[in-house]
Amino acid sequence: MLDQLSGHYMIDLLCDLELEHFYEHFSMKPAFGMRIRNYESQSGRS
Repeated sequence: MLDQLSGHYMIDLLCDLELEHFYEHFSMKPAFGMRIRNYESQSGRS
């Protein structure tokens, strides 16, 4: 995945805290953020 995205300015990946150590092996750094999810518009819901 990182090879395919190497030309991009930024690559964001969200993961559980337990997985941060795994991604550090790929030179990724922890980041924090916020989100909103509109589950009413989720695909497959009527």
